[in-house]
Amino acid sequence: MKIKIKKKVIDPVCGKRLDKDYVSRSAQYKDHPYCFCSPECHYKFIIDPEKFDKPRSVLIRILNRLIRNNRIPNRKTV
Repeated sequence: MKIKIKKKVIDPVCGKRLDKDYVSRSAQYKDHPYCFCSPECHYKFIIDPEKFDKPRSVLIRILNRLIRNNRIPNRKTV
């Protein structure tokens, strides 16, 4: 089955923004398409898709990645 992919998507495992031309893997879960930046992220999702199905968990991973990359200040340093 062909999965429709938007122009810009977010990897639900690591929170990276992906262009649809650079999607490594994709999967369908609960009638929703998910795209991944690498086979590792795809594998983590396949093992436990329920963990990554919640929008809040994706937002938390994105914020944590931004903090790690020093793009937003950590709450402890503010």
